[in-house]
Amino acid sequence: RLAEVLPELLAHLGPEEEFRAWVAGCATGEEAYSIAMVLREAIDKAGRSNPVKIFATDVHREALRHAAVGLYREASVANISAARRDRFFLPRDAGHYQVSPALRSMIVFAPHNLLQDVPFNRLDLVSCRNLLIYLEVRAQKRAISTFHFSLKQHGLLLLGPSESLTEHSDAFETVDPHWKIFRRLTGARSPGLLPSFPSVATRAPPTPSNVGLVMPR
Repeated sequence: RLAEVLPELLAHLGPEEEFRAWVAGCATGEEAYSIAMVLREAIDKAGRSNPVKIFATDVHREALRHAAVGLYREASVANISAARRDRFFLPRDAGHYQVSPALRSMIVFAPHNLLQDVPFNRLDLVSCRNLLIYLEVRAQKRAISTFHFSLKQHGLLLLGPSESLTEHSDAFETVDPHWKIFRRLTGARSPGLLPSFPSVATRAPPTPSNVGLVMPR
């Protein structure tokens, strides 16, 4: 589904304007690399040459180190087509695959606390899938406010299947209710940001053994 809405986003960019995305709570990198693959294909299909910068962030530094290396077990890339594996991955020893240098260069991995650190801005796309469910309701509202502030007009927000916009539905248009794709509304004011505070629930540090690359729909 993401591949179907990306052409409209790209159409809002100048010929050489950078496409900017943020994957919040990127864990060990699977979501970021999956989006990078779909984005690279969409840009090529459109015959464009826009540079891409994807900010992939998490609070777990060990997960970020694994993500930056981009080395995954064969089982983690099993649901990726052979054509994509050939293009975006290099076979390594012991049944592992490593992301290609070209794919890796599209992504900047960095430590970042969604509720406390300064957010990114002028973004075309924000993906925060399956992180909000670990936060208190107030923290969820702050996160959605942050994403609204970070996105350009017409920018897209991707959430997980069990997540919602809480009270900020008037600031976004629903593009796909099933796949939880939302578009920042033109002229909508950013909902007020709440003061920083910790969430009660905490997310367990991700490990390479319990994640896999899942292509965005």
